[in-house]
Amino acid sequence: MNDSTVIIVGNTISALMSACRLADLGQHATLISPRPIINAITQIDLEPMNMAENADLAKELTQLTLKQGGYLGAQSFADEMWKQSFGLIDLLDKIGVPWKRSLEGRLIAHKQSGDQAFSYYAEGGTRTQIHRALVSQVYKYSDQSLIKLCEHHEPLSLIVDTDQRCHGIVFQDRVNMTIDAIPAEAVVVATNGYERLFTANEVSKYPDDFAWLIDQGIFLANAECLEPAHSLGGLWINEKQMTNIKGCFAIGACVGMYHGKASILGNAILADVFAGHSVAEPILDYVKEGHASSESSLYESCITDEVQKFDELLDLSGPEDLHV
Repeated sequence: MNDSTVIIVGNTISALMSACRLADLGQHATLISPRPIINAITQIDLEPMNMAENADLAKELTQLTLKQGGYLGAQSFADEMWKQSFGLIDLLDKIGVPWKRSLEGRLIAHKQSGDQAFSYYAEGGTRTQIHRALVSQVYKYSDQSLIKLCEHHEPLSLIVDTDQRCHGIVFQDRVNMTIDAIPAEAVVVATNGYERLFTANEVSKYPDDFAWLIDQGIFLANAECLEPAHSLGGLWINEKQMTNIKGCFAIGACVGMYHGKASILGNAILADVFAGHSVAEPILDYVKEGHASSESSLYESCITDEVQKFDELLDLSGPEDLHV
């Protein structure tokens, strides 16, 4: 068992899946969320999860995914996502996701277009049921001290040294408003997209996006790709799902490498599950390399910077009122 810590930011499906997968492999993880992980984003849950039953269908759906996205998505991610899709649905089935089945007990596949059926629904909402099943797994690993839950914690900034390497995050406790830091061997950003950068009304709907990372020089990919009430662009990542900041990984809805300009219905959930499951091995490889910071005052200076920003906000005065 690895006693070093990996921080995962978010309460999305990809966040929960990555935490569980790391725990499966014996890696301690700290899950940081602005709200309780049991509370998923309220939305109309009508989306399925897609799956390719065989290698030939996986190749066909990879090409369909790339074509639908205007060839702006990364082919390597699309290819691997479809190859692993069958095993991912089987994994979710084993942890309690109630997939719709025929009277004979077989999974029911639904057609979107054409002759191929590759979309699968869960009873009571696919995204909701996957989220609930993963939450129960996180609670199980939390009881085993493999996952530490830090709920009501707002991420403020990454702790980055002069070599552009990440060593943890600075956060604010939403209950007592104190600002502190958590050191880590690696950080995984698994938040939602960046909707509130474009729509003021989205602040309350998407309070846990990655807007807090923009000022730290993190690269974006396909940032112009937007659909109504949803972003398809996001953070740039390499083949190991690491951003341009070393030690900072990104997965799920905050990443702009999966879909391109448009996504197939059901690919969003598949991408979330795939990213959370597949990122664990690259993280472990990175942690094993060992990248301790030689800057002794790094954490204190990052905390001081965020405290100063917060104090400046409290000192603001004027007639404007955000809530009027």
